[in-house]
Amino acid sequence: MRLGKIATRRSRRSIFLSTILYPLSSVLYPLFAICYLLFVSNAFGSFFDNSPGKTGFNFLLLPLTPSSLFKGVADYGISNLEKNPASIWEENLSFEVSQLNYFEGLKFNSAKLSFNFQTTDAFGENPQNHYLAIGIRDFSETDEKREAFTGIKTGNFNITSRAIFLSWALKIGKTIYGITGKSVSQKIETDSLTGVCLDFGLLKDIKNFTIGASVLNIGSKISGNSFPTTLNTGVSYFSGSNQLNLEVKKTSFEKEKILLSFGKRINFITLLFGIEKQNELSYNFGVMFELKNFDFSCGFSSKKYLGVYQIYSINFYF
Repeated sequence: MRLGKIATRRSRRSIFLSTILYPLSSVLYPLFAICYLLFVSNAFGSFFDNSPGKTGFNFLLLPLTPSSLFKGVADYGISNLEKNPASIWEENLSFEVSQLNYFEGLKFNSAKLSFNFQTTDAFGENPQNHYLAIGIRDFSETDEKREAFTGIKTGNFNITSRAIFLSWALKIGKTIYGITGKSVSQKIETDSLTGVCLDFGLLKDIKNFTIGASVLNIGSKISGNSFPTTLNTGVSYFSGSNQLNLEVKKTSFEKEKILLSFGKRINFITLLFGIEKQNELSYNFGVMFELKNFDFSCGFSSKKYLGVYQIYSINFYF
């Protein structure tokens, strides 16, 4: 009886498999295959997403001048503008240009012009000085086109990320305030996307010390990506031809970075040395040559920025 029941169960199971599951599998397998292919297509599509804004806006944080490796938020000059908009206070007519070639297909360009003018108050008595700067930061790269299904290369496409900015600094009491407005855009082939963000900063001199703070890249999300909002605080100490900087930088998506740097001027040459601590220690060395109406700077870092150890820039003063 027991063997008969088992045999009966097996025969019923075989009938069930042959009459129900096998025909059903002929429908389920293609359906499963279609769902799988759709999922894979979407996965590859997201991996090779070439929409503007999807690559982010971290190019706003990349160092482009040697001074950005050494000078902190509590310092003056057009070279420090992108760390603190208040830094252009008392900056006369000057022009700075920088150009870097990182890896093949990656280029980084920057140009800044500062100037000033004077107005009077509402009574036409007390003069008011206004210091402004305009500039552009341009990051371009070439990437590969790939077929979404197979990943096979089908060509190349260009990505251009650009920030055009206007800065203004003014002094109220003994504190200098600065603000920068940025128009940030990204273009991938014929598609483009634009957003706006703001920088705020201040500087205050106390005897031989300068205290500085800034909040950078405040803006709404673009295509699901946020601007890299950054908080900088620091202090600089000046004694004759020597300068010591201490800065703490915190970005919305990174661990805080601590910068300690020292500079010494000898005639027309300024020697620079800095230590950075973020995930690990890195060291920066630099030298600046000041000759009449222009200066030339070069910096070297043990931490590669997009594969490059050295950074150069030229400033012109009029």
